[in-house]
Amino acid sequence: MENTKRILFYVDVGSYGGHEVMCLAVCDGIREFFPSIKVEWLVSDDNPRLLEALRAGSHRFTFLAKFPRDRLMKHPAALLRAMSSNLRKIRRIAPDVVIIGSPAVTFSFLASLEVRLAAIPYCCYLPTAALATDFGGEAEPRYMDSVWRFCFGRIPNLLTIDDEQKRRMQEFNPRA
Repeated sequence: MENTKRILFYVDVGSYGGHEVMCLAVCDGIREFFPSIKVEWLVSDDNPRLLEALRAGSHRFTFLAKFPRDRLMKHPAALLRAMSSNLRKIRRIAPDVVIIGSPAVTFSFLASLEVRLAAIPYCCYLPTAALATDFGGEAEPRYMDSVWRFCFGRIPNLLTIDDEQKRRMQEFNPRA
């Protein structure tokens, strides 16, 4: 971390949960132990609890352009516009590294595409290597398993919470 001068946390969810709590804890640790490193956030504007926590901690943040989350494939033009807008924001912030904190591997994958296009090193914080069928269901979860496996297989740098999750992620992506 000695050469790192700027870290960007990319959190694109509208709910406040474990990902956001952990990203904030990591950010606070960086600010405490490496005060010369500048930390910024790129966040969704529809997450009031995260915004409250960021404001309370005097964190610098910028809002992401929103993806059409409910049906990504039905709105490809909106998806591409949002990705292009976010790419410009990432380039403007010019971080040395990006930490993507998204509970859904599909959104982590989309964020990783933006960061790759910006040619910035990154990692994705995905605590669990779950598939849709792990949550039950029938035909649609099986289709989503294929999409999730594809996404897991394309993210080279993953952070997780324990050895079991690491093992599962390496099943999806041995190069990770």
